[in-house]
Amino acid sequence: MSRESIHRNDKAEPAELLTRSRAEIAKTLDRIMRRKLQLTAYLDDDEQLIVTRLRRVDPVEDYILVDYGQSRPANRLLLERKAVLFHCESGRQHIQFSAPLPREAVEDGNAVVRLGFPEYLMQRQHRRDPRFRIPPELRLKCMVECPGVISFDMDVQDISRGGVGTVTHAPDVKLEPGTVLPGCRIRHPLHRPICVDLEIRHSTVVRLPDGTSKVRTGCRFVGRADDIAELVGMFSLDLDESE
Repeated sequence: MSRESIHRNDKAEPAELLTRSRAEIAKTLDRIMRRKLQLTAYLDDDEQLIVTRLRRVDPVEDYILVDYGQSRPANRLLLERKAVLFHCESGRQHIQFSAPLPREAVEDGNAVVRLGFPEYLMQRQHRRDPRFRIPPELRLKCMVECPGVISFDMDVQDISRGGVGTVTHAPDVKLEPGTVLPGCRIRHPLHRPICVDLEIRHSTVVRLPDGTSKVRTGCRFVGRADDIAELVGMFSLDLDESE
């Protein structure tokens, strides 16, 4: 999928926390492992996505273990990488870390992937502004139309007055962090369409109860402040108070 015509944001958002402390990295990874949180990684120029979990964290012996994913092609690509960038959602934080030199290993009789211990770990805090959940029956849609490049729909899950929000979309749509999709339209059955630019921040795969998958993407809606405030004002369930 070509993305040459899609604008990119050259200003990287500063991290809330970047640590190179092995003790702090081990503590965070251990929490991810104990909670059995999903890790995701894009492979093969983002055309393949692997979903896995941490199995062991060993800062003394300088390695971590992760499970194989369900896709054999993705597993092969994982083992061909020199390093793998993993993403994880933990509460209100997005966590990412890069682990080097993946290779085959065995743990308790199970085939796993062994990687070197990460040199750094980055955490970004979500939702500085209160978010408001979109009632499912309202079906708030974000229409992405980049002629000659990509066109698709997304479901808006939540949004804040500052424009920070979450959307879900089909797994075959790959959106890299930092990408800006210009001229998107938010359509609401009881509201006039609102035009925004959509800044992609991070994505993760979620499993639905029926066994299918969707991609949950954190983003920022960039548009007229009055338009976004008017749209948010239609919803009353404040996630930061209800969670």
